[in-house]
Amino acid sequence: VTARAAGTATLAVEAGWGRRVRRTTVPVTVEAPPPPPTPPTPPAPPSGAFRVTVRYAAPVSAADRATVDAAIARWQRVITRTPPDVRVVVGAGDCGAGMPAVDETVSGILLLVRLAPIDGPDGTLGSAGPCVVRDDGAGGFGIPALGVITLDSDDLAPMRADGTLLDVMTHEIGHTLGLGTLWDEAGQRHVQGAQGPDPQYVSLGARTRAARLGYVAPGATVPVENVGGVGSAGSHWRETVFGTELMSSTIARAGNPLSAVTIGALADLGYDVTDAGAEPAGPAITSRRGAVVGADAVGRTPLRDVLVRPIGVAGPDGRVRPRR
Repeated sequence: VTARAAGTATLAVEAGWGRRVRRTTVPVTVEAPPPPPTPPTPPAPPSGAFRVTVRYAAPVSAADRATVDAAIARWQRVITRTPPDVRVVVGAGDCGAGMPAVDETVSGILLLVRLAPIDGPDGTLGSAGPCVVRDDGAGGFGIPALGVITLDSDDLAPMRADGTLLDVMTHEIGHTLGLGTLWDEAGQRHVQGAQGPDPQYVSLGARTRAARLGYVAPGATVPVENVGGVGSAGSHWRETVFGTELMSSTIARAGNPLSAVTIGALADLGYDVTDAGAEPAGPAITSRRGAVVGADAVGRTPLRDVLVRPIGVAGPDGRVRPRR
């Protein structure tokens, strides 16, 4: 029986043969599905907050645009200043398949967003990260100027239905800002042993906040994800310690908080930040040191994403100096 629309119907059922035929009727009621939950609307970002410009590389619905805007607002509540403008010149496809050319002066960060089919449901969710970064003044990688997000449109319907798309989009924007994607790049080096069995985040901004919230002991380094392979290990907070924190390696049910630990990591990358924008560390995000959290116990969804590494640094004329 395939449901086509809400309403009622009666099925006539017959089974058997000859004198043994039995007939009956079965009433069927098809109920309309409940409407998907409305993503929470965060407060408006403060005046003068970090500037984010979005350019869509494929058609996007009004509802998905609203989700992207809500995700951006979460980051604008914690990043308080826009870095210096920088000219960026890249060709079509330089930042990934289907991404347009860019030749302009960028204030804050320009995000190229593409929601389109990739490999069908339950395959690769997508990719995200900075494509072009600013020069940090010493030849290393500074704050990103151009970021890219590609998500498989075939995977988005369940996220819209359960309300997790806002968290997923916020998480992917975090990668474009450099979280997890610049941690072991030239001029940054925030993680030791990124590809080893026990990667640790060593910079002070995240370390001090993780200790203050009880995730680690005072003075300790911060555990980085060590399972899940490329795209997970070395580039997220460790799931068994941080539970539902937004930048851990999976997304739990809707409402994954952007904690002060992640804000500290933004400060380590060179952003001006405020802890006032931290989302509360309630019972769902309390420290889980030493405890292995069952994936299905809290409805976790593996992100199955591919992290984009920058192709280079924007020079004075906007031309990109390729990474070494």
